[in-house]
Amino acid sequence: MGDLEEFMKNNKPDGRTSKLEPFIQEIKVLKKNGYTEKTILKFLAEVKGVVVSQPALNKFIRNNLKNMEIPPEIKHVEKLPNEQVKEDALNEKLGAVIIPSGRFDWQAEVNPTDYL
Repeated sequence: MGDLEEFMKNNKPDGRTSKLEPFIQEIKVLKKNGYTEKTILKFLAEVKGVVVSQPALNKFIRNNLKNMEIPPEIKHVEKLPNEQVKEDALNEKLGAVIIPSGRFDWQAEVNPTDYL
Protein backbone atom coordinates (compact mmCIF):
# COMPACT_ATOMS: atom_id res chain seq x y z
CA MET A 1 0.00 0.00 0.00
CA GLY A 2 1.33 3.46 -0.92
CA ASP A 3 1.81 6.41 1.34
CA LEU A 4 -1.31 8.13 0.03
CA GLU A 5 -3.57 5.13 0.62
CA GLU A 6 -2.13 4.66 4.11
CA PHE A 7 -2.74 8.30 4.97
CA MET A 8 -6.30 8.22 3.62
CA LYS A 9 -7.03 5.02 5.53
CA ASN A 10 -5.93 6.60 8.82
CA ASN A 11 -7.43 10.07 8.32
CA LYS A 12 -10.93 11.15 7.44
CA PRO A 13 -11.45 14.22 5.26
CA ASP A 14 -12.01 17.48 7.13
CA GLY A 15 -14.60 18.77 4.66
CA ARG A 16 -18.18 19.06 5.82
CA THR A 17 -20.79 16.87 4.28
CA SER A 18 -24.43 17.79 4.09
CA LYS A 19 -26.79 16.03 6.45
CA LEU A 20 -29.00 15.59 3.37
CA GLU A 21 -26.40 13.43 1.62
CA PRO A 22 -27.75 10.11 3.00
CA PHE A 23 -31.18 10.96 1.57
CA ILE A 24 -30.09 11.99 -1.91
CA GLN A 25 -31.98 9.14 -3.64
CA GLU A 26 -35.26 9.89 -1.85
CA ILE A 27 -34.94 13.62 -2.55
CA LYS A 28 -34.15 12.88 -6.18
CA VAL A 29 -37.21 10.65 -6.63
CA LEU A 30 -39.53 13.15 -4.93
CA LYS A 31 -38.19 16.07 -6.97
CA LYS A 32 -38.38 14.17 -10.27
CA ASN A 33 -41.99 13.20 -9.51
CA GLY A 34 -43.01 16.83 -9.05
CA TYR A 35 -43.00 17.22 -5.28
CA THR A 36 -42.32 20.74 -4.02
CA GLU A 37 -39.44 21.57 -1.75
CA LYS A 38 -41.94 22.30 1.01
CA THR A 39 -43.31 18.76 0.72
CA ILE A 40 -39.79 17.31 0.59
CA LEU A 41 -38.95 19.22 3.79
CA LYS A 42 -42.05 17.73 5.41
CA PHE A 43 -40.98 14.21 4.32
CA LEU A 44 -37.47 14.73 5.68
CA ALA A 45 -38.75 16.04 9.02
CA GLU A 46 -41.57 13.56 9.60
CA VAL A 47 -40.13 10.39 8.11
CA LYS A 48 -36.35 10.81 8.36
CA GLY A 49 -36.12 13.10 11.41
CA VAL A 50 -33.93 15.64 9.57
CA VAL A 51 -34.78 19.33 9.79
CA VAL A 52 -33.18 21.79 7.36
CA SER A 53 -34.21 25.15 5.96
CA GLN A 54 -35.78 25.51 2.53
CA PRO A 55 -32.78 27.50 1.22
CA ALA A 56 -30.48 24.70 2.41
CA LEU A 57 -32.59 22.10 0.59
CA ASN A 58 -32.72 24.31 -2.51
CA LYS A 59 -28.93 24.68 -2.54
CA PHE A 60 -28.48 20.93 -2.01
CA ILE A 61 -30.80 20.16 -4.92
CA ARG A 62 -29.17 22.75 -7.15
CA ASN A 63 -25.65 21.48 -6.39
CA ASN A 64 -26.28 17.74 -6.33
CA LEU A 65 -29.27 16.79 -8.42
CA LYS A 66 -28.79 18.84 -11.57
CA ASN A 67 -27.87 16.12 -14.03
CA MET A 68 -28.32 13.00 -11.94
CA GLU A 69 -30.53 10.21 -13.22
CA ILE A 70 -32.93 8.27 -11.04
CA PRO A 71 -32.56 4.50 -11.05
CA PRO A 72 -34.96 3.00 -13.63
CA GLU A 73 -36.82 0.92 -11.06
CA ILE A 74 -38.13 4.04 -9.31
CA LYS A 75 -38.54 6.53 -12.18
CA HIS A 76 -42.23 7.12 -11.65
CA VAL A 77 -44.45 6.69 -8.65
CA GLU A 78 -48.07 5.90 -9.50
CA LYS A 79 -50.74 8.04 -7.89
CA LEU A 80 -52.83 6.36 -5.29
CA PRO A 81 -56.47 5.88 -6.35
CA ASN A 82 -57.73 8.36 -3.76
CA GLU A 83 -55.29 11.01 -5.06
CA GLN A 84 -56.68 10.63 -8.57
CA VAL A 85 -60.23 10.91 -7.23
CA LYS A 86 -59.27 14.11 -5.37
CA GLU A 87 -57.64 15.52 -8.50
CA ASP A 88 -60.67 14.66 -10.66
CA ALA A 89 -63.04 16.23 -8.11
CA LEU A 90 -60.92 19.37 -7.97
CA ASN A 91 -60.84 19.66 -11.76
CA GLU A 92 -64.61 19.19 -11.88
CA LYS A 93 -65.17 21.74 -9.12
CA LEU A 94 -62.91 24.28 -10.81
CA GLY A 95 -64.39 23.55 -14.22
CA ALA A 96 -61.06 22.68 -15.77
CA VAL A 97 -60.56 24.40 -19.08
CA ILE A 98 -59.31 22.19 -21.87
CA ILE A 99 -56.99 24.09 -24.13
CA PRO A 100 -57.29 22.94 -27.74
CA SER A 101 -54.12 21.90 -29.48
CA GLY A 102 -52.95 23.57 -32.63
CA ARG A 103 -52.53 27.19 -33.58
CA PHE A 104 -54.38 30.02 -31.90
CA ASP A 105 -56.95 31.61 -34.20
CA TRP A 106 -57.06 35.25 -33.15
CA GLN A 107 -59.85 35.98 -35.62
CA ALA A 108 -62.23 33.38 -34.19
CA GLU A 109 -65.30 34.52 -32.26
CA VAL A 110 -64.80 34.42 -28.48
CA ASN A 111 -67.63 33.63 -26.07
CA PRO A 112 -66.75 35.27 -22.71
CA THR A 113 -68.98 32.86 -20.76
CA ASP A 114 -66.65 30.01 -21.78
CA TYR A 115 -64.04 31.52 -19.49
CA LEU A 116 -66.14 32.21 -16.40
